[in-house]
Amino acid sequence: MNRRTYLGAAGAASLAGLAGCIGLLGLDEHTANPVGVSPEVRNDTGYQQTGIDDLVVEESVDLQLWSETVSVTNYVVEHEKSVSVGPLTDERAAVFAVLSTPQISVIGQQVNPVEDMQTGELVELLADNYDDIGDVSHVEDDELSILDQAITASTFTADARFTGGQSVDVTLHVTEAVETDDDLVVGVGVYPEALASEERRNVETLLTSIDPGVDVAGEGGDGDGGGDDGDDDGDDDDGGLGLGL
Repeated sequence: MNRRTYLGAAGAASLAGLAGCIGLLGLDEHTANPVGVSPEVRNDTGYQQTGIDDLVVEESVDLQLWSETVSVTNYVVEHEKSVSVGPLTDERAAVFAVLSTPQISVIGQQVNPVEDMQTGELVELLADNYDDIGDVSHVEDDELSILDQAITASTFTADARFTGGQSVDVTLHVTEAVETDDDLVVGVGVYPEALASEERRNVETLLTSIDPGVDVAGEGGDGDGGGDDGDDDGDDDDGGLGLGL
């Protein structure tokens, strides 16, 4: 799957209607900060930071006297855990991702649509842009404290296709957007449904430990794919669920 589709779709939604306005105000470039969790939390939950990916959305705006390109850079910091369940053996089938997108304000008004998206809309973007996840069904909503904010975190079930074509029932956790000083942050967790008794607790720990102060780039990741900030637009085919978002 193309890594630049999930938040890219959300970013494009904002730029399509507002690019001309923010371009006229001189706000033609917006860049988020990659956000993750501390090494201690990753060690406690068994997850490794495996990638830092930028999702750049550009919109060309034709104005009356000139043309301008508005650019928004979003980030996804990925974490994975190898698990064995059903047909999967030592597969990177448990995934946690932190998505960050810049707050964009025009005349004091926040215009990035991610701020107001409910979890159902966010998971719909994921399902629409990720061919290997389908049959998504809402289970329940909970409230978590993330960065001292009371945030809705929703649980969904879905079907996922892993490396080799194995189909496994998975549980999805998606939060509404959390505000940092400069960005909007969304947490996403996916794991085989059969492991819910353990992994739900781990994912909730990761979600409530999201920390914009962690130097995710400086650490270079924990695993083979850590620190990847390249521009490869290809699909992830290196094993596991490959939730490249």
